[in-house]
Amino acid sequence: MRSDALQAWRAGLAAVDPERAVAEALALDPSIDPSDPRTLVVATGKAAAGMARATGVQARGYVLLPHGVAAEGLAAGLRVLSGAHPVPDTQGLAASAEIFQAVENLGEGQHLLFLLSGGTSSLFEVPREGVSEQHLIETYRRLLLGGEPIEAVNRGRSQLSAVKSGGLARAATPAVITTLAVSDVAGDDPAVIGSGPSYQRGAVGARERFRVVASGRHAAAAAREHLAERGYEIADVPEELLYGDVADAAARISEMIEKMLGSSRAVAAVAAGETTVRVSGTPGAGGRCTHLALRLAQVLEGAGSFACVVAGTDGRDGSCDAAGALIDQTTAQRVRRAGADATAALTAFDSLSALRACGDDLVTGDTGTNVGDLLVVTIGDSPHTQV
Repeated sequence: MRSDALQAWRAGLAAVDPERAVAEALALDPSIDPSDPRTLVVATGKAAAGMARATGVQARGYVLLPHGVAAEGLAAGLRVLSGAHPVPDTQGLAASAEIFQAVENLGEGQHLLFLLSGGTSSLFEVPREGVSEQHLIETYRRLLLGGEPIEAVNRGRSQLSAVKSGGLARAATPAVITTLAVSDVAGDDPAVIGSGPSYQRGAVGARERFRVVASGRHAAAAAREHLAERGYEIADVPEELLYGDVADAAARISEMIEKMLGSSRAVAAVAAGETTVRVSGTPGAGGRCTHLALRLAQVLEGAGSFACVVAGTDGRDGSCDAAGALIDQTTAQRVRRAGADATAALTAFDSLSALRACGDDLVTGDTGTNVGDLLVVTIGDSPHTQV
């Protein structure tokens, strides 16, 4: 079960490869020509490098990535810059200002190809006039620790920003702007992805175009297909399964798993989304996925045999070095045997330490994409399971 769950999670990840997604989108739309000298390419976010690689060797423009993320194979005309995530830093703000200035200099007959992915909200940021960099950075930190839904966080961010809520699109006028997005938000709302820098509601479609080329929906569909091919019956899941407060999500998911345990055949469930954790005090190691996984391990101890992967598709769960966790019905017991205390870890927001103590943390490294979190549950061994 553990092997099948992890393989399905990886199949979902492979389906949202950003380079392939952008290349396919460009092939379908000959009006977008990254090699045209009148086209400026701007790629921002955790998937920026892969998205930018698809633009070819003659592209010119900017690629803005989180610090430490590799950017091999890019055109010589693409200037690579970096910034901090999930809270901006002064280096990222300076990089963003440089990009914003280049966009403002675009004129009639020119084209901005904006390659947008999750992580852009903190990476690509220019404070609104009258807002200091330090105030912006501290506000980000407060909003993120508050555990608010992403829509509420984005509203707070947008009040301080010259880029968000269509700011980039307004700066690009009168140039044409085409956005290709790798989405990490529920419903793939263009106003929410990256806080909507290139999206203005009601804008003229001929001048501003927006297309989602990969999302959590694509990853979840690929994971389900992988499991179905291996003989699993695929359970229906509600759209909101992996959203909202982590405690509420844990209750929904554990209830679903307990129902699935009554099946007489191999059954699996897959969901995409992103929960929130309201942090207090000084947090330990971990993020929303490890916190959710440890809660599930506690609640489902002794309920029956299952395996569950919950992990961020970008390879990072919050600010920790793990993507998430792969747990089963023995996890809580193995945490105790390792000398850790799951309840104390959850209280201290130190879930990664407990899971790492028993070896159930999942470390993937940077994946080069970001479509939110992906949950895979397997119950019963598939007849095709490889030993």
